Amino acid sequence: PLCPSLNMSASYFRASFGPELFASWPSAGRPPLSEALGQRCGALLVNFGQWWAASKPKPSHPHEARAPASYAAELAPTMARLANLSRGWRVPTAWVATNPYPMNAGGAHFTSARARAYDMSLCPSAERRFPHVIKAYNEVARWLASEHGLAYIDTWEIAMTLLDLSA
Repeated sequence: PLCPSLNMSASYFRASFGPELFASWPSAGRPPLSEALGQRCGALLVNFGQWWAASKPKPSHPHEARAPASYAAELAPTMARLANLSRGWRVPTAWVATNPYPMNAGGAHFTSARARAYDMSLCPSAERRFPHVIKAYNEVARWLASEHGLAYIDTWEIAMTLLDLSA
């Protein structure tokens, strides 16, 4: 339980790209999101934006970071499904803004091969999660959330003022 005195708990569903929210995960012993909403969720907060902007491989080609319009095309069907589930199960659902990504993930002292791929201070940078890209993603997400009747929680404005070179 998240807060035993209030009888609250939280469930985490990892979704790098969104559509996997609607798939069963028998190996993890978890039902798909659509079942979890009806079974135990009092509210749902959703976000996936970091991986679409990252240099990581995507579920479909091209594998490079997606422009905001491409992100919107990927996000729109998931927002529609979330809105339908939210109405069907009567579970309040909100989209949470994608937070800014540190410019040099891990700091200058963190130079492992795994971390270097995410370091945006390198020149040229393979990473694409620059603040202006994430901000554009958030503008698209805010508009889509409004179009689908979902709440939008803007954590970007708070987190952006804290962005620095540490990770």
